[in-house]
Amino acid sequence: MRRLRTEYEDGKIIFETNTQKADITSAGGDGSGERADRRDQPVVYFVLPCYNEAEGLVHTADVLAAKVAHLTETGRISKQSRILFVDDGSKDDTWSIIRNLHERDAHLFGGVKLSHNRSHQNALLAGLMTARLRL
Repeated sequence: MRRLRTEYEDGKIIFETNTQKADITSAGGDGSGERADRRDQPVVYFVLPCYNEAEGLVHTADVLAAKVAHLTETGRISKQSRILFVDDGSKDDTWSIIRNLHERDAHLFGGVKLSHNRSHQNALLAGLMTARLRL
């Protein structure tokens, strides 16, 4: 059964996710067959606002991709998790690097381009809104 879990702070949604509860047999190995509750692995979107970040963006993407791979391999997060870069009107090659990352691995990397600099907070919000639409 799917259910929606929402957390609020000052009347505003700060976290919302779909969860599914399932009964599974414990893997204790003692043969007791105890039942345990488990939730599906969460889908996580890592949203990174970027402004003139061309110099370090590939390195950042590689480090974060390795972390995401580790978390998915160990079952901590869903394989549907993504890294979403938001170009906040950069004047350098940030957007072309984001596009290259997407071409390299379209499943893992995504991008949003803002027409001009809107501020860190608005870039983050644009990324979160995009991620929410994709869930």
